[in-house]
Amino acid sequence: RQILENAGIDSSFYYDMPGNHDEYNDPTLAYYRANSIQGRATNLTQPSWSRQFSYGSYHFLGVCTPGNDGAPFSIFPWDNYGDDAGLDDGELAYIQADLANHTQAQLTLIFGHHPFEPHYYIETDTALTYGLSSFLSLMDTYGVPFYGFGHTHNYRENFYVKNLSKGVYYMNVASLGKSTENQYAVMAVDGNGLSLVPAQNCVWPVVLITAPVDQCLGSCDNPYSYEIPQKDHNPIRALVFDVNPVSRVQFSIDGSPDWQDMHQIAGTPIW
Repeated sequence: RQILENAGIDSSFYYDMPGNHDEYNDPTLAYYRANSIQGRATNLTQPSWSRQFSYGSYHFLGVCTPGNDGAPFSIFPWDNYGDDAGLDDGELAYIQADLANHTQAQLTLIFGHHPFEPHYYIETDTALTYGLSSFLSLMDTYGVPFYGFGHTHNYRENFYVKNLSKGVYYMNVASLGKSTENQYAVMAVDGNGLSLVPAQNCVWPVVLITAPVDQCLGSCDNPYSYEIPQKDHNPIRALVFDVNPVSRVQFSIDGSPDWQDMHQIAGTPIW
């Protein structure tokens, strides 16, 4: 908390959610509420926020997936280490009300700590043990296209389609400061299409193509991608970040040896 405060990080743009270690021996998540950025600001465990632009509103929701029994960490049983994760009736009611209050949003993106199901990355991964079917039903009803989570300390992405009419982009990002690669991810919305690139701390440049959207985002075929007509006016856009000034960006299409210059939108990382 002190590191973040010294860096000027506050609740207006930094959103932290509780994980399984916050819940061990603490059924009310009192320590999270007292020390996290969002917990101290709101006394809530499920932060919700939105951003309004001239082209629409975008809604973000953090769900509290840790259990609420305060069970201690335990090596035994091997199946969950005392991590009785899930979403109870009160948490689900809050999620439903929050989604209903943001139906005008162009997109709603949801984040939580746990994956939906265990063994997503390794056999010892834990996941939601209750509330999953109701949660998936809410995501399906309100057309939520994305669920991002952590927990396994590894980067992985695909589409989760079980019991969903279309599926959600299901992205697991590795932990900053503990993992050795893909420690954070840059996401962007362009024309209401999601784009994402994993990145490693202090490795530059970071480049994210936002138009056209990636046909293989998560898995091929991305159900949210679209056919690109061969027209001269179709845009190609990318976000380019570097610690040094970027003087030139080029693109090629379908592995062509011909590279073409891109042009920067002044004052932005958009090319």
